[in-house]
Amino acid sequence: QSQFDLLIPVDAPPVIRLETQFGQITSRRVPDYLPRRKLSPALLNWLDRALVGEGQVPKGRFVLSGDLSRFPFDRGGGYFEVRYDFEGLELPYDPNWPPAIALYGEMAFINQSFVARIDGGEVAGSRVEGGQVEIASFASPAVQVNLDVVGPLAAQLNFLEQSPILKANSLDWLQARGDSQLALDINIPLFIAERGRERVEGQLILEDAELSMPALGVNVTNLHGPLRFVNERIDASGITG
Repeated sequence: QSQFDLLIPVDAPPVIRLETQFGQITSRRVPDYLPRRKLSPALLNWLDRALVGEGQVPKGRFVLSGDLSRFPFDRGGGYFEVRYDFEGLELPYDPNWPPAIALYGEMAFINQSFVARIDGGEVAGSRVEGGQVEIASFASPAVQVNLDVVGPLAAQLNFLEQSPILKANSLDWLQARGDSQLALDINIPLFIAERGRERVEGQLILEDAELSMPALGVNVTNLHGPLRFVNERIDASGITG
């Protein structure tokens, strides 16, 4: 279903109004609806990498309205939107982190910005209960990832071991049991000159957890509270047990 109107004044640029519905496509097709020539190579590279896979798009819409001479409307003059529901999406938001998989929610490209509302999914064996992925401005693109993850403490620590927070296999000496909640915020600059300035902040909340160190014969039980981290700095002062 589509609607199309074109106004061509004698003494002014053409004004367009186009709205169309689409659906039943894979997520890898979505970049076809974007103004690729207006996007930076760094942003295109991230979008092409992040939207690969066979996630499904049950429904969506495309809207283009305004003075075409001012497109992509970074200074007003019109409105551009590609908005769609998604399900079963794999999102490799950063090569240094495990990808989020089986995601469902809604994505929207609006003028010079992008936002994805995540309603659920999985990451590294834990359940994603919600989150958001956002690029506030295509003019200076940085990806902001916010995830709320719930799962066994062992799975959450394994997730962090696969990230820049902890080194791989750094917790092999530790056994963990119990439940936990992870709130994670990651800011990923996309320009080459800003790479390496990724900022990670979050907290892992322990809920009646247990940590064992068999080699030392140590067992700590009834652990509660937040393990906070900013990049590689970790603060466990709020944990009691």
